[in-house]
Amino acid sequence: MYKNIVFDVDGTLINTEYAVLHSLQDTLKVLLNKIYKIEELEFVLGITGEAAIKQMGITNATETVVLWNKKLNNYKNSVCVFDGIKDLLQKLSTDYKLGIVTSKT
Repeated sequence: MYKNIVFDVDGTLINTEYAVLHSLQDTLKVLLNKIYKIEELEFVLGITGEAAIKQMGITNATETVVLWNKKLNNYKNSVCVFDGIKDLLQKLSTDYKLGIVTSKT
C-alpha cells in the first residue's frame, strides 16, 4: 500500500505549456534571430531547460536558460492550476503524505 505521493509541478499540477513554449520561442528569436513554430518546440515539455537547449545544439545552455527564465516572466499570467487539482490534493491528503517536485529554478 502506498503511503506517499509525489507530484511534478509543470504539466501535472499547473498548466505552464503556453508560457514555456512561447518564452522559449522569444528566447530563440533573440539569441538565434530565428522564429520557431510552437509545434517545433513541443519536445521540450517534460525535460529540463538545459536538456532542451542542448538537444537544440545550442552551446551556451546556461546563459540561454537564464534568458528563457526571464522571458518566462512575460507569460506568468497564462500559468494556472489545472481544474480539479485543489480538490484532488485535499482528498488525497487525508490518506497520503503529499510532496511536490520540480526541476525549475
